[in-house]
Amino acid sequence: MPRSEDDWSDSEESLNERDEEGYTSVHLGVPSDQIEDESDLRDAYVSRIGGTPAFLGYPHPSLEISKCKICKDPAELLLEFLCNLEESPYERVLYVWGCSKGTCQKKEGVIRAWRYLRYDHKYAKKLKRKEQQKAKIQEPKEASRQKPTASNPFSASGGNPFSATTSPGFGFGDEIMGFARPSDTSKSNAPGKDNEDKVDTESDMEDEGSDWSNEDKDSQIENLSTQLQQSSLDPSIDWERQPQYIPLYLDTESEYLPPTTRPKQESQPVKEKTAGRSSGGDEWGKEVWENSQNIDDVFLHFTTRLGARAKQCLRYELGGTPLFYQEDPIYRSLHSTPAGTSVPITGAAFAVAAAVPRRTYNPEGSKMLPKCPTCGSVRQFECQLTPNLINMLKKAKQSPNAEENQMEWGTCLVYTCAKNCCQDSNTSRNELQECWREETVLVQWED
Repeated sequence: MPRSEDDWSDSEESLNERDEEGYTSVHLGVPSDQIEDESDLRDAYVSRIGGTPAFLGYPHPSLEISKCKICKDPAELLLEFLCNLEESPYERVLYVWGCSKGTCQKKEGVIRAWRYLRYDHKYAKKLKRKEQQKAKIQEPKEASRQKPTASNPFSASGGNPFSATTSPGFGFGDEIMGFARPSDTSKSNAPGKDNEDKVDTESDMEDEGSDWSNEDKDSQIENLSTQLQQSSLDPSIDWERQPQYIPLYLDTESEYLPPTTRPKQESQPVKEKTAGRSSGGDEWGKEVWENSQNIDDVFLHFTTRLGARAKQCLRYELGGTPLFYQEDPIYRSLHSTPAGTSVPITGAAFAVAAAVPRRTYNPEGSKMLPKCPTCGSVRQFECQLTPNLINMLKKAKQSPNAEENQMEWGTCLVYTCAKNCCQDSNTSRNELQECWREETVLVQWED
């Protein structure tokens, strides 16, 4: 969507544009009340800040996944949240651990992120049924297309093949972290959507009616057995003795940006050099140069964007563009810079040798993002931690590590496997029922 120069821009790449209501495609994680309910503390479906991790499967993973790669000690859990993908049959949880020791800061491996997947048989069946139902609906449509028609292709009733039949929306990712962006319920379904909605409804009804098939009974019995085992063996017996923060509920909301415009600056007359009065032009050029120094536009944009919702601790946009903290090696590695173009300025006290090059977000060209070691896929941005998270993390009284939180990062960017893989090796295509995969975290530290 074209925008004027006066419109408030999300980033240098003009991404994450607001819709007509002012919402962006970014989901925000904001802190809420302290988690005191014991059942919630052990429920992996409850997204949280701090506390001890809760797991979907049993046995629980080793403490090795939480250990700082610098001091080798278990680190504190920073975040845990459910982030299922709509078209994936796997339940999906993301965990982020971070060491708070001052001696470990500004070193690689102090912040670690893990992706856990567990195959959901019931949801997999639902996805399969939906695909079959949609295929049946498409069959008569394909057959009708092959029949010759006597209609006038130039008549007004004919659809324009170049018209926009869909509008940009949140679609994929709407229900990430259990959140869906507010929608206009007064609008009726678009033409052609009735059948698809019917498929979804029928599929849901089939799910309810077929819960107790023989195969599902076995699955229910197996799940019940696992739950009984977990309840008899304290599910957090090892993790409760590890360093931890006071647990808080992590609520989610869609990012809203109020419409704003940049203040217009009055144009200043250009002073030219003249014989015997060269100081005027020299001073003007020197002033412009000095005022342009030590200004990190990336950091300015970061603070301005976060100021729209200061409580945010997490920004989530799978496959989107992160909000960078500052222009540092990470920022430059994830951006490509085209060659500048000379732009002479005639009649001025000086000439600009080249235009400021416009950087383009290009993560696939970065050496800082290794491919997934399991499937070889590229990694894509999924979420980032914001500075307010540090403010919200308070050490629990029972935590064995009572040292003060000394984390110094500006933001932590989490990149995950674009294929969301869950297979046993790079050469084998065997899908696993569950898996743990460590993902890449790029940390932009405070200077």
